[in-house]
Amino acid sequence: MKKDSDNQLLFDFDTPLYETSTPVQSNEPDLPPASEAVPVDTGLIPNTASDGGSVAGSNEVSPAVADPETAVVGSEKKPRSNGDPELPLYQAVLAHLVKNGATAAALHVPCRLRKFKAPVAAYYSQYKGRLNKLSAAEVVDVYSKREQCLPECAGSDAVARELVELKQQRSTMEAQIRIDEPHLRAEDELFDEFRSFNYSASSNKKYHKLCRRIRSLEQSLYKGTRMELLARAAVADYLIIAVPENLIAPDEMPDNWGVWYILPDGSVREVKAPEKQECSDESRLHLMQNIGHAALNSVLFANGIKMRSDGTARFTRLPRARRK
Repeated sequence: MKKDSDNQLLFDFDTPLYETSTPVQSNEPDLPPASEAVPVDTGLIPNTASDGGSVAGSNEVSPAVADPETAVVGSEKKPRSNGDPELPLYQAVLAHLVKNGATAAALHVPCRLRKFKAPVAAYYSQYKGRLNKLSAAEVVDVYSKREQCLPECAGSDAVARELVELKQQRSTMEAQIRIDEPHLRAEDELFDEFRSFNYSASSNKKYHKLCRRIRSLEQSLYKGTRMELLARAAVADYLIIAVPENLIAPDEMPDNWGVWYILPDGSVREVKAPEKQECSDESRLHLMQNIGHAALNSVLFANGIKMRSDGTARFTRLPRARRK
């Protein structure tokens, strides 16, 4: 077993759990040594949810987190890249979801069968009597580079700049509408500062023309992208883009998407709140089941189970976390 840096976990993966006189024949190569062993397909999620929540996976300590006291929550500990530039982004997003009370989460979760996957998906539940009730589902699209956010097509940067300008104009118009047409304010909300306006009922023709132009630019810019596919799947109540700080401007993203900035210390700052989408109970249940299925690989890994291609299982000792 090799010794890593301080506070780094060391694991024994390849020691057989059951010794037999006749070795098991397998065409599958042996597991890599401890320093190279990494679970596939799904993220490793610390089992430390706030507000009584839990995370789909296992109670075993995952290789991504040394122990619950040093889990990446807020700015307590900077995520480690381990050579993968996107790993700290996923760690930060998962830690933020758990901190905010997500009941379960997983990486690379199929949205519609296996056609395409959400980078990160989570759901939230509430206690109703003696049972949990699924309350909301959330999909987070994670990008590490600007060119991944915007389609690779001619003029995409120019379209994005125009979107920002038009949305700023729209905000100015909406402020004027609130003054000129106060009757559009929602009357069923308790506090004035939280009251919303029905801008779609405004008599301002220039405002409606501007909104149509914004929708047209968004459709031309994001048509066929992963963001559009995730939105069309309609399996989540909230859609969020998570990127390194200042990688994109919030107004460059579609109106209904929220935007999270991932800071260098591993904390997450919400710069734009997502709008609630229409999502049926059946669609939420579909995503919840897929989250559980995507988390299965992490459960098998944490419990020393390696499934072969022929459906048989290979058993190893449980991953053991050691600290200097």
